[in-house]
Amino acid sequence: MAAFATTLIVFGIVGWTTGWLVADGERTDLGLDPSPSPVVTQETPKPTPSPTPTPSPTRATTTPTTRPSDAFAMPDLVGQQYLQARRKGRDLGLTVNVHFNQPGGRPDGTVVRTDPEKDVWILKGWAIALYVTGPVPKVKVPQVLGLPCKEDAKDRVLDAGLRIDSYPSGDKGTVYRVEPTVGTELPWNAEVKLYCSTSASPGTVSR
Repeated sequence: MAAFATTLIVFGIVGWTTGWLVADGERTDLGLDPSPSPVVTQETPKPTPSPTPTPSPTRATTTPTTRPSDAFAMPDLVGQQYLQARRKGRDLGLTVNVHFNQPGGRPDGTVVRTDPEKDVWILKGWAIALYVTGPVPKVKVPQVLGLPCKEDAKDRVLDAGLRIDSYPSGDKGTVYRVEPTVGTELPWNAEVKLYCSTSASPGTVSR
């Protein structure tokens, strides 16, 4: 009986000692690690693609071209000498601008292109452009002394390829002075001044 009691005491001491040693160690050594929490995987919903918008059909907006009653077709001036083409344009009541130094493989002074092109409907008073081969030419101030200022004198200056800068003494009567003087050589499209008067002897006439 005494031996049995002694045995119980010994086992109790050993069990207590073992428990103390295990308790003092890592929890993992005790096999008491809590089961890992289940990982909840939340699936991200795929975005629903937006429907591709169907483009609205583009309606062609065509403005009907109505030919005015006084319209006429642009003449074919390509291949002509610029002075001849310019005269035709001016006879139709058009303002004619000439642009030189244009490529085209034709003799100098030849119209190689126009704007607008031939057969386009145009109106009197419109401006057209002639594109001409060769360099800008030199022209002389024409003889306009004694001519009516706004009629003959003006037309002669424009026909020569020059422009009227101003009428310093007014545009009535006849021309009594020109600046630069008659016969002066100027580049194409240069400007001249016409002095006009209704008086018989307004001043010294520049020749």
